[in-house]
Amino acid sequence: MRIGIISDTHGRLRPEVAERLRGVDCILHAGDFDDPSVMEALDRLAPVYGVTIKPILSKRAVMVKTMMI
Repeated sequence: MRIGIISDTHGRLRPEVAERLRGVDCILHAGDFDDPSVMEALDRLAPVYGVTIKPILSKRAVMVKTMMI
């Protein structure tokens, strides 16, 4: 299984990063995921799981599958 790990996208997904994630089985996004378009783009590449150490309380938070650590 190939797992892609990304963090701190802050509303931007660079094309070269998307290319590196192409072909992974799932993507772990480790924080600062606040833009639905970025998460949707990642989800088209592979299932995305948001990893957080605290509950997401922001009204801008994107609804993604999360794993508390």
